[in-house]
Amino acid sequence: FALMKIGSILAVVCCLSFWACEKVIDLVPKSQDPKIVVDGSIETGQPPVVFVTESLNFFKTLTPDLLSTIFARNARIAVSDGTRSVTLREYAIPSGIAGRFVFVYSTDTALPAAQMTGVAGRQYTLSIDFEGKNYTAVTTIPRLDKKFDSLWWQPAPRNPD
Repeated sequence: FALMKIGSILAVVCCLSFWACEKVIDLVPKSQDPKIVVDGSIETGQPPVVFVTESLNFFKTLTPDLLSTIFARNARIAVSDGTRSVTLREYAIPSGIAGRFVFVYSTDTALPAAQMTGVAGRQYTLSIDFEGKNYTAVTTIPRLDKKFDSLWWQPAPRNPD
């Protein structure tokens, strides 16, 4: 009988402890000012491609209208390989949704002198002027110097298949 009484008391204490720990937490995230987001690449034999967008707040509801407004338009973007520099041109690419475009910067295909393609082992500097602020990044296309020195195989142990 004493054991049942102790078990009942423990059950009541456990229930009360779970009930007492319940608390409603309301998180209200702070709204942040947009930041510039740069996604750029240059590969061997390919022209530089740069997307410049503005960040969105984490809990923002994504819609096609909202996504079409995040592109940073009319930025001045240049890429240099150390010997020459080219200014990139803004292109509007249809997104597949009527009246919506994706904006990307790349070399100006109408100007042969403005062409630049990536070369392995070369260092490239990206410079962006947007709304009075300057952004700079440097990258190098790695050389493909690694070569196989040997190649071999052997059957897996204890596997008749």
